[in-house]
Amino acid sequence: MEAIASNDADPSCATGPSSCALGLRSVGTLDARHLCTASFSSATIYFPEGDRSQLPSIVIVGGWASGEQAMAAWGAFYASHGIVAMTIGTPAPWTDAPPERCQALLDASSALQSENG
Repeated sequence: MEAIASNDADPSCATGPSSCALGLRSVGTLDARHLCTASFSSATIYFPEGDRSQLPSIVIVGGWASGEQAMAAWGAFYASHGIVAMTIGTPAPWTDAPPERCQALLDASSALQSENG
């Protein structure tokens, strides 16, 4: 296998102004209940303050019997590293099956993308 020269590297992997390699950032939060659908009943968006560029994002849902609050620390962690994070809660965390959580993640991802037009 041949090594890739640095000038041939994928530019999307380069360190840029929004890179998590630049260190920890202050975190802002936004109550995102206005984005909720039938598949997720609560939502919070965590974002790095002061950065208005396009940023990577992630949607996080807890496991069986876990509410949104169980994922709050992860939302803040990702945002402090330059990644917009949205934590969501499902309507019935004690009875949701994996396909229902999957649909909640897909719906929340679409909703999060719609926030930035």
